[in-house]
Amino acid sequence: MKEFFLDTNIFLRFLVDSKGKQHKECVKLFELIEQRKIKGVICCLILVEVYFTLKSFYKFSSSKCKRILEHILGLKNLRTVDDFNYHQALELFNKTGVKFVDCLIASLGFFQDGGVIISYDKDFDKLGIKRIEPAELWK
Repeated sequence: MKEFFLDTNIFLRFLVDSKGKQHKECVKLFELIEQRKIKGVICCLILVEVYFTLKSFYKFSSSKCKRILEHILGLKNLRTVDDFNYHQALELFNKTGVKFVDCLIASLGFFQDGGVIISYDKDFDKLGIKRIEPAELWK
């Protein structure tokens, strides 16, 4: 089964953008994961960014954020990886100027083995990892 790393914006589009095209794409993506057609991968930084954005920008309560994180961690067919290469991340950061958190994500061993990230963030294109948007899975 093919595995894809899920960026923070995928979760946020699913959770808060209930009318847009990207929301519908993310709903379909999570359906594919639930149906065990693909496997999702995240790291701790995704959870931190989801929590921080929902709490600070969207003003979700702490208890609602906690339930969302519990739901994410309870998703079937989702695994976590946290094998960062901090030196590589710092090199990427110095070389590209892309957000350090994205450089950390790009330094994961998952991407050293040719892993693909599903994200709307085009900064990942500058980091030398393959990025697709959700709709590319079924086109």
